[in-house]
Amino acid sequence: MLLTFGPPALREPIFALRLDAPIRKFALHWMGKRSQEVKISNRIQRKVRSETYPTIFGWHTKRDDELSFMSQLSANGLRLVPAHLAGNFSFHSRVEPLNEKTIKGLSFKGKSLKEESFGAGSPGAESSGANSPEAGFPGADSPGAESSGSGSLRASKTTIRPSPSLDKKAIYLTFTLSDGDQLMMMHTGELGNWYSSARGKVAFNWEVQPLLSEIAPALLERYLGQASEEDCIIAGPSGAGYVIPPLVPDLPAYIKETARICNDIGIRVVTSYIADPCRRVLRQLQQLQRHSGDLLGYLAGYAVIKRILRVCRNDFIFFSNQIPKVDEIALPAEQLLEKVRTMIAGTSDRPAFIAVHLFAYRTTIADVAEFAQKIADPNVHIVRADEFLTLLAMNENLK
Repeated sequence: MLLTFGPPALREPIFALRLDAPIRKFALHWMGKRSQEVKISNRIQRKVRSETYPTIFGWHTKRDDELSFMSQLSANGLRLVPAHLAGNFSFHSRVEPLNEKTIKGLSFKGKSLKEESFGAGSPGAESSGANSPEAGFPGADSPGAESSGSGSLRASKTTIRPSPSLDKKAIYLTFTLSDGDQLMMMHTGELGNWYSSARGKVAFNWEVQPLLSEIAPALLERYLGQASEEDCIIAGPSGAGYVIPPLVPDLPAYIKETARICNDIGIRVVTSYIADPCRRVLRQLQQLQRHSGDLLGYLAGYAVIKRILRVCRNDFIFFSNQIPKVDEIALPAEQLLEKVRTMIAGTSDRPAFIAVHLFAYRTTIADVAEFAQKIADPNVHIVRADEFLTLLAMNENLK
């Protein structure tokens, strides 16, 4: 907790003097002393090896809490693919990614496979029947959808738009749906939000698990293939697999792996679990863009706990979500969006940038679309995450 959420005045010297490593080791040892189960799990986790970055599939038990579980995993140098409530992913093992050439050459009941499989979940489609969340994802991610060839769909190819123009009188908003790193979220169309008739009517950011490109590529490509111009596919926290960055012993290795996978599938924005890491962690996170010129930066923070950071340099952007604060995460949609209205009303400096991280179990894309329709100020614009960071960089360069 000290390394993650402690007072910034204390965290900064700890990381600057590189005392985080002994503190991390002591904390793991102390946790093991208090619990034989933790001691055994520490030994098991330290034995995990990988050619890229060690990965664990699963979730914590009812006896544990998410923060303790993720703190232990991250400190032991592992990343998590949350697999609770998810379907059996073993059937994905022999499914190769669909590519545009193969899709165009196939037909299904008189329609192209892309029209049949991808069209059913497009904006405006009904969220019932074969493509409902309860029914899962038929077609593109089933064993029968296997195909061969190279050159998969990419987020940048299917959803990128021309560079926006900066309006100096504007307030720019961007909304991100949480928890997209979970396999359950991927299997249910982001809790059904992906099937909403509101999708495509408002700019919206969708967290996904980038590791799907390797463990379930056709499932990921279903999202990439269906994405409208208003949909921005971004990496869930904190990149390729769930980690808490300040606790990771070899953060550069994790960042390098994130850059590799995000480059491959065209993701340009990454979310980070922590909204206000210390300067040394920020310098390490900056390597993400050094590994790839295509990545724009980070929208950071599941919630605001201590402070909000806004770092914008020529080769690095780290922008903290201003909403919600930690005690506002579970607010009903109406109350959370009222917080957004209040922030808009209280913003005098222009251009202004407001990033909102939506708790997926409380606020939906339909709520955001309704909110957008009620905005009376013509200077308030809702934009995608990639446009948001691009406009932010433009504004910083003008100062």
